[in-house]
Amino acid sequence: MRHHSRALWGKRPIGEHEQARINWRPMKIGNLLIFSLATGMYACLAAQAQEQTNEVLMTWSATGYTTNAKGNIIATNLNQQTLINKVAADNGIDPKDCEFVFRVEKLDTAVVWKTNGVFVADVYQMEYTFQDVTNAADTEDYCESLLNDEYHTNAIGSTFGIKEQHRNSDGYLTSFSYHGTFHCAFPENNVVFTGSFSTGARVYINLKDLQEQEEEWSQKLSQPLLPAHKL
Repeated sequence: MRHHSRALWGKRPIGEHEQARINWRPMKIGNLLIFSLATGMYACLAAQAQEQTNEVLMTWSATGYTTNAKGNIIATNLNQQTLINKVAADNGIDPKDCEFVFRVEKLDTAVVWKTNGVFVADVYQMEYTFQDVTNAADTEDYCESLLNDEYHTNAIGSTFGIKEQHRNSDGYLTSFSYHGTFHCAFPENNVVFTGSFSTGARVYINLKDLQEQEEEWSQKLSQPLLPAHKL
């Protein structure tokens, strides 16, 4: 199995720290847990501001199959806008302000702010188990990977795709494309999906906005923790 080196594109990748995942599912936290979770929560928020990477727009289109109340097979659809809407609803933001991207070095998908490319939430990951077959020029990969999300301990499916990339003489990535197919299953919802994905234009990260986000998280880290509640 080949491990990817970090690709460069225009400017050096922002955030060389190991990724700390942010679960965008809303959580109910009891008062007794607030003190014990506060430190970890603030650390995750700080990591969120750091984990930027080269990003490209991604389309994600799938047809799902499940049963209705009568037991008949019915079809349902899912696309990148469905995922954006879910993230926006969970975070109390306008989905019109967001877009769905593939993060090149991190081998995952995410929702980011449309205006500046800054990270909002992680969605699907392909980086945990994968196999690439790469040509001698290192410009084309045939990729098979397991597909993971934040809700399940085990993989939910797999992807197969072709990546094409080119770098300049300094090693910086100048072009990138990735297209392929995927399938996944959610047994708890009695639904299976099959679909396709492809990448598009590069998303540019606004460094000024990223710095402001990092300063915001730093301020959160400097605030005193909530007092502990006794049992």
